[in-house]
Amino acid sequence: MAGRSAAVARTVAPVFLLFAANDYSVAPGEALAAEMARLGKRHTLKIYPPVGRTPQEGHGFIHRRVASWGPDVFAFLDPLMR
Repeated sequence: MAGRSAAVARTVAPVFLLFAANDYSVAPGEALAAEMARLGKRHTLKIYPPVGRTPQEGHGFIHRRVASWGPDVFAFLDPLMR
């Protein structure tokens, strides 16, 4: 966790973390989000419904379901870009 903590401490940009519920693991996102919250860093963690039936299909969510997460990411970025 020390490496993650150091990386989060150096992070200055807001971060949107996204996972499908059936990715190999959502634990890294949960750990990063918890550390970002502890340090008061702006972030969002969103875990979407499962995609496909396997962890591999869930992991490919980022490429296969842009229409699912795209609006959320743009809504997160919009006030930051004004």
